[in-house]
Amino acid sequence: MRSIALILAALTLAACGQGGPDEPTDPKDAEAFNERAEEVAAAWKDADPASAWADELRVFDVKTSPPKGVELTEAQSSAFFVGYFDLDAELPEDSFARSVTLPDDSEVAVEILNPHTAFEGLAFGGEPPADCANETEPDDGESDDPDGTASNAAPCTVLTVTKVEAGSTTRWTNHGLLSLPAYLYTVDGIEGEFSQVAVALPERPELPVVEVPEFELGEDMKSAAYLVSMSDSQLEYTIGVGACDEKFRPLVHATDEFVIVAGSATYDGSEACTDQLIYQPVTVALDAPLGDRMVIDAVTGTMLTAGEAMF
Repeated sequence: MRSIALILAALTLAACGQGGPDEPTDPKDAEAFNERAEEVAAAWKDADPASAWADELRVFDVKTSPPKGVELTEAQSSAFFVGYFDLDAELPEDSFARSVTLPDDSEVAVEILNPHTAFEGLAFGGEPPADCANETEPDDGESDDPDGTASNAAPCTVLTVTKVEAGSTTRWTNHGLLSLPAYLYTVDGIEGEFSQVAVALPERPELPVVEVPEFELGEDMKSAAYLVSMSDSQLEYTIGVGACDEKFRPLVHATDEFVIVAGSATYDGSEACTDQLIYQPVTVALDAPLGDRMVIDAVTGTMLTAGEAMF
């Protein structure tokens, strides 16, 4: 009965997939996934790596993020990722508490970045090129470049910070989604605020390693890559697919301690296809709040972090 229930749950959740037709997962694929997910969940439960995290904070998310719901231009996006920021504002005084409140109302001590160090981390690109002051001018139909070679160059700009405030932001951590101290940057010409975690963090968080049984990946099952967004009711993550794959579907197996995920896709072989890995987002609805449950890839048994560019 339990296997039947798991298959039905996978069929229901698969209808939430993005990027392809909403078709149910083959019951055989769902059954194979659930068997694998139970193996991975059991391995993680036996290893119990989270017990070492109880008294510390680990952030498995990007440190800095652009305003939510705002589409940056190509030049703005490039400037953000290469760290081309200019400061035209006063930096705030450090007024943060030296602890973060966890969901159970306990607190964990943290080290806070001073605002000068924080901004240096934001503007890590250093001095931009002399010709990188503005975005590319709109095309007026006239060009001094008859060969069109200049149009292939990425537009370049500098993001000018006009206001900096001490505030908070939400990030994915070893204690689930938490509100963390943050510096909030207003940038000229962009609505909303860039948020930067104000907690001093290692360059790369140490991820737990759990040995899981070997697994022979089926033709249609796809490994999960990274988390895109999380909430109490929904989980969005990416799966690694081929350039000609289609009918993308999420697969999820939730326990009290973990959420094990993967995906599936099909390729009918009717056309020649490049050997290319693409990260395809899929979405599932959660029957219970995510809380502090780690999200784990069923194929590799590794924990997923949030943000494609995190590493």
